[in-house]
Amino acid sequence: MLVCENGHVLTDCLERSSNNTPYCSRCGARTISRCPSCGSKIRGDLRDPGAVVIGFITPAPSYCPECGAPFPWTMASLEALRELAELDDELGSEDVDALVRSAERAMTENPKTEVAAMRVKKILTKAGKATASAARDLLVDVLAESAKRAIWPA
Repeated sequence: MLVCENGHVLTDCLERSSNNTPYCSRCGARTISRCPSCGSKIRGDLRDPGAVVIGFITPAPSYCPECGAPFPWTMASLEALRELAELDDELGSEDVDALVRSAERAMTENPKTEVAAMRVKKILTKAGKATASAARDLLVDVLAESAKRAIWPA
């Protein structure tokens, strides 16, 4: 997989693609194909070679499956969430810290995903509408599916 440092997937099958550009055409960020922490290849297309799938691109993973380190786009989302929350007059520093910690825990499926999601939801109800809306836009691509359902039910 070739992904820019902001999480835009350029190709999910780098080994079968000629798209090996050093910068993202969407945002200009550098591209990577290996984990910055351990050097393992970022896993992409895991489909059966006999199957034909049209119009689906494997999303960028949040964490390296080899070393567990967050990828740059995961950290960027959390940093942006912190900056956004710090701008909201309704949230104190304890709320900001709890929001970021809980969002990070809600990015993976684990026994505490639902608890973390409920904390995110509770804190976002204190925030202004603009902050809550922008936080949703930031988090929707990185949270675990169960967390998204808990925070923003359909």
